Amino acid sequence: MNEIRDRHGNLIRSCDDLNGMDFDSVDLQGTDLSGKIMEGANFSDANMINSNLEGCDLYGAIFFRTKLVNANLKRACLCGADLKFANLLGADLRNANLGSDNVGGSTQLQGTNLQDCLVDGAIFKHATYNAETKFPKDFDPIAHGMLFME
Repeated sequence: MNEIRDRHGNLIRSCDDLNGMDFDSVDLQGTDLSGKIMEGANFSDANMINSNLEGCDLYGAIFFRTKLVNANLKRACLCGADLKFANLLGADLRNANLGSDNVGGSTQLQGTNLQDCLVDGAIFKHATYNAETKFPKDFDPIAHGMLFME
């Protein structure tokens, strides 16, 4: 049984399978979700500031407009995830995989704020971005194999 608790210890969800779970607009600030398998979960508009997602399987998850400021996403699998307009200011993405999913779908970073993110060892190959995407200082999206999309 998987239990998801907020930073105060209050139970948010309890279930056997977190894949595809809907966390739309839920306050998950400071929540420890490390190592969880949550493929295809919906975190749109959720507050995940300071959350621990280290080592999570978030394949195909939706983080549209999600607040992930200072979140720990080290070694997370974000292949094919929708991170459009998410705020990842200062997030730790070291060794995270933001590359293509198994059928060639791209991780979507259009309008995403990646400023001050730690990105050492992160995979961005074929992830998409646009003119509104904000990158860490000295980050070259083309050198990381990213694709520009409108």
